[in-house]
Amino acid sequence: MDNNYNNQINQAIDYIMDHLEEELNVNEIAEHCHFSKYYFNRLFKSVVGESIYSFVKRLRIEKSAFLLNVAPQKSITEIGAKFGFSSSNYSSAFKQHYNQSPASFRKYAKDYNLIGVNNYYDADFNDNGFDYYDNLIKCIELPNLKIIYERYIGNYIEVSKKNWSSFLYKVKDLIKDDTMILDISYDDPVITDENRCIYNMCITVDEDISGFNSMILEGGRYASYRFEGAASKIFEAYQGMLKVWLPNSNILLDDRKILSKYIGKQKIDNMKIDICIPIK
Repeated sequence: MDNNYNNQINQAIDYIMDHLEEELNVNEIAEHCHFSKYYFNRLFKSVVGESIYSFVKRLRIEKSAFLLNVAPQKSITEIGAKFGFSSSNYSSAFKQHYNQSPASFRKYAKDYNLIGVNNYYDADFNDNGFDYYDNLIKCIELPNLKIIYERYIGNYIEVSKKNWSSFLYKVKDLIKDDTMILDISYDDPVITDENRCIYNMCITVDEDISGFNSMILEGGRYASYRFEGAASKIFEAYQGMLKVWLPNSNILLDDRKILSKYIGKQKIDNMKIDICIPIK
């Protein structure tokens, strides 16, 4: 498919994710990307694999499920309302998607500490508790960052095997001494189907670069955790930060993007990254 079309679909995805808490309709999204409603809906489905309506509904349910896990200070009704659901509609839509109520989903996540549904990664979780993460996590301030990115939709594990080397080859001439290499993980793969997870591979730039998607990452306060180890353990680090440390920290998650900053040269069995979670 024409790269320009893919860029416009990415613009649509970004627009949807930035406005999930607002009224959204196909006309509005199509107009944002300068397409007719009917043509754009077909184009979106051919690239993403689901209609705009289904995509929006699924994201709202899955983002709410994520908050059920990481924001115990918010009530179920409050979380549902955040994404436009009445109390009864939220419970019905949630059950349709996860085959359980929001209350049972939250209880399961709390009882098992780390996960809200079966963990497809089958990670060998260690016993690191709140104190372990609290001693290592630092609060930092990041500036606004202009990035170019390549988006991947699918299994996170496959990204490290296939897509990163290709992306870095494409941008090799753009990397300077002060360039940051980043990723943005939009989904929790124990909540979102592994084949629908959205992931951006990014580098910071000073200006738009032809042929690449671009965006501004909003700066501000982040909780940062330095991970060092095998790539297979990164998932565990994310889960520990988000589902062990955050819910017990009395710190509130912000709506900005969760990102990782790569430190130095990376090897699959020796990664060094700063996982940065936006906080209020």
